[in-house]
Amino acid sequence: MSSYSPLPNKFFKDFCQPDLNKNPTYGLITKVMGEDISKDFLEEIEQKKIKVDAKTKSGKKGIRQVDAWRIPLKSNIGDMFNNITLDLNYKFNYRLSYIQDIQYLEYKVGDYYDWHSDVSEGVSSLRKISMSYVLNDDFEGGELEIFHGGENYVLDAKIEQLVAFTSFMNHRVRKVTKGVRKALVVWINGEAWR
Repeated sequence: MSSYSPLPNKFFKDFCQPDLNKNPTYGLITKVMGEDISKDFLEEIEQKKIKVDAKTKSGKKGIRQVDAWRIPLKSNIGDMFNNITLDLNYKFNYRLSYIQDIQYLEYKVGDYYDWHSDVSEGVSSLRKISMSYVLNDDFEGGELEIFHGGENYVLDAKIEQLVAFTSFMNHRVRKVTKGVRKALVVWINGEAWR
C-alpha cells in the first residue's frame, strides 16, 4: 500500500493556510477573466504543451474522449493559477498545498467527458479544487454540467469565465456538436479530506 505525503509548495504554505475560525465552503464559484488572457494562453500553450494519454482510472470504458496535453507549472499560465488559488483559498477555506497538474484539452465534434469526480485513489485523493477555463467560444455543445446540492447546473462556460468547484462534486462535459472546445483544467491539492 502506498502512502502519499506531499510537501507543500512554499507559495501555498506562506499564503494558503485556512482561517480556522471559518467553515469551508463546498461548492461552485465562477470568476470572470479576460479575453486577452485567453489569446495569450493559446500562444503559450502551443509553445509549451506536452502530449499525454487521456485516460481515467475509473474502469469505465468510454467515459472520456478528448485530446490532452500537460502544461508546465513553471509558466505564465502556472503563475496565473497560483494567484487565482489565493483568491479561491479565501473563498473555499481549504488546506491547500500545491497545484497537482495543469492540462490543456481539445474536445472535437463528438468528444465528451461523462459523469465523474476528480477525487479518486493515490495522489488524486488529495484534490481539493478543480478548475475549468474555456479559451474559445467558436464551438457548440461542450457545456460543463455539475451536480451540486441535488441539482444539475449547466454552465455554458465560454471565453472569459473560469469555473472552480470542490473536486469531489460529480460533473461532466457534454458532447461537442460543432467546432473545437479548447480549455485548461487545473487541480489544486491539499491535505487529505477528513
